[in-house]
Amino acid sequence: FSSRRRHTRLRTVTGVQTCALPILRDLDRGRRYGTIEDFRNFVKLTYSTPYLHHSGGTVCEPVDLPVNKRHLDMLYSHIKYSDKAFMGSVTAPERAADSVEMAKIAFADRYLDPLTGKPNTVLVSLINVNSPMTYDATMLGALKVYAKANQGNLVTPFILAGAMAPVTVAGTATQTLAEALAGMALVQLINPGAPVIFGSFASSMSMQSGAPTFGTPEGSLAIFGAAQLARRMKMPFHTVIGPVLQLSQNIFLCCFWFQPEGVARKINAVLSVDDGYIKFIPEFFQLILLIQLAGEGKRIFKLHFLNR
Repeated sequence: FSSRRRHTRLRTVTGVQTCALPILRDLDRGRRYGTIEDFRNFVKLTYSTPYLHHSGGTVCEPVDLPVNKRHLDMLYSHIKYSDKAFMGSVTAPERAADSVEMAKIAFADRYLDPLTGKPNTVLVSLINVNSPMTYDATMLGALKVYAKANQGNLVTPFILAGAMAPVTVAGTATQTLAEALAGMALVQLINPGAPVIFGSFASSMSMQSGAPTFGTPEGSLAIFGAAQLARRMKMPFHTVIGPVLQLSQNIFLCCFWFQPEGVARKINAVLSVDDGYIKFIPEFFQLILLIQLAGEGKRIFKLHFLNR
């Protein structure tokens, strides 16, 4: 991590592995629940590419391990099989505290800043808002643990417009800003100066059936608006490349979702839809194609920023 760390700042795009998905698929074994071996393979793939800069967190859910110790094995895999940054656990405050303790062991004397005596920021973890306008005890507990330890929080409302927020793009963006600001302000009340990132995941729902819909223009517009708000506040921004039906459509739409200016961080989520239901399925071969897309995006962004 020390040799690969990147300072998250405006005009920097950080590619991150997919996150928190229970099911995966490959050509040999088909669709199945994830295991710790699958988890390790995703970590190794991410380590091997220069275009993903962060190893992620719960890349896939290793259901072959007991829930009460699963987070320890996942953190250990990030530390052992990669030298890139990684996320801590947020599924319980106690697991967040375990993540901080493991980071202390991994970074040893580099964990504390010798000048200030405060912890260096070595973890950045995803805190989702229970929209509309609610933080649950699990997320708040993890947020507090990381804020007190001077670790980064990605404060990210997860919104389906029409279900958890107003159906309009403006209404969704407004609610996103309010929810994110509340979490980021709390972090500063706990530990002034602790690092935070303004996050947004926004999509829509079918007003005809009530089903979530991904890959729609409304979701992209809401995220573009949130990215502009982050830029106005001079804050780093985090968002998600959304799930769509076909791989070709995924690649096409990702080209648009890469575009918001001021985006300092993106998660590459390789997702798909089966049998009429949304199923979050990272696929190994799709990950490779998304990595190639990330490489192209990096080159395009570099040229764009040089011409500004």
